[in-house]
Amino acid sequence: SRLSMHALASSLLCMLLEHLAAETVAVALVDELLSGDLTQVICHKFGHRIALWILRNGLPRHKSRLVEVLSGELQRFARHRFASLVLALAFSQCTANEAHGLANALMGQAGAVASLACHSFGLRVVKALLELPSATEQV
Repeated sequence: SRLSMHALASSLLCMLLEHLAAETVAVALVDELLSGDLTQVICHKFGHRIALWILRNGLPRHKSRLVEVLSGELQRFARHRFASLVLALAFSQCTANEAHGLANALMGQAGAVASLACHSFGLRVVKALLELPSATEQV
């Protein structure tokens, strides 16, 4: 996972994964990346690109692992410059149940969504939340 946090290496990893997506070696590489400290990867300037790639192109179990990590610190990730990009994309790229779970956790605290809407990075998460049919009426 150290490579995912290097400017050139993260771009190279994304290109490599793009071309080898269905190959066993790519799945093993993503498994290895997901076995490390994902909080650090999700919040990193370059590491978050790998998380975005996994959400767009990864296997369902890979996406679920990212959702699991995001669920652990939703409010923190929603306000983070890079992690908020990952969280916003997760709403549209994970399963409906996972998206619903993330949305409910974010909306579970009184005033949480309004507070996010007032934050520069939280606003992108609120916009993504509004794209969810199940959450629109609650927001």
